[in-house]
Amino acid sequence: MSQSGYTLPVFAAAAALAALRCLQTQQPPKTVELDLVEPR
Repeated sequence: MSQSGYTLPVFAAAAALAALRCLQTQQPPKTVELDLVEPR
């Protein structure tokens, strides 16, 4: 069973990273890769 509460923070982090890369390169990325730390 999956844990609740992680979807929105992961989505927000990916969106922020995509926005930053778009501002830096003037082109939106097709994919965004995140290295997330697994909570304990």
